[in-house]
Order: sequence, then C-alpha cells, then structure tokens
Amino acid sequence: TVPVGRAASVNITIANRADTDTNIRIAHIKNGVAAGVSNEDYLLFDLPTGSLASNFAPIQLTGVMMETGDTIAVYTSASAVSVQVNGIEEDA
Repeated sequence: TVPVGRAASVNITIANRADTDTNIRIAHIKNGVAAGVSNEDYLLFDLPTGSLASNFAPIQLTGVMMETGDTIAVYTSASAVSVQVNGIEEDA
C-alpha cells in the first residue's frame, strides 16, 4: 500500500517455480483493500502460465503508477509462485 502523501512507480515480477500450469491474477486496487477488488482493477485475470513460452517464464509488469492508498493484489491457483513488487516512491 502506498503511504499517505506519496506516489509510486512499481514493477511486478511473478515466477512460477513448478512445471505446472497456474492461473495468475494481478489487480491494482485504487485507494482500497483486496476484499474490494472490482473487475476494472485487474491488470491480468486468470493468465495461464502454460500459454507462455515456458511454464517457468517470468511475467513482468513495469511502470505501474500508484497513488496514496493504492494496493497490488496477486492471486494464483497454485502455491509454487513467487511475487516481487519493487519500485520508487516519491512525494505526491
């Protein structure tokens, strides 16, 4: 969650650690909480890793602009998935 008075540009990297097809959802929730995910919040919805060149190919989303209170939520249909969110934060 982006703190009060701040804005951020983030990169999201997701890696499937198992050679098993996994569906992935990523949502950018504007000034809310994960329980309030709306259809328009999704950046990816049920992307099957089996559709990638390799089940192990990382998925990257870059330059996601976030404002105070914004949150990133990730769901996967399997447990062998790693997610990293990093970026820079500045005064809003």
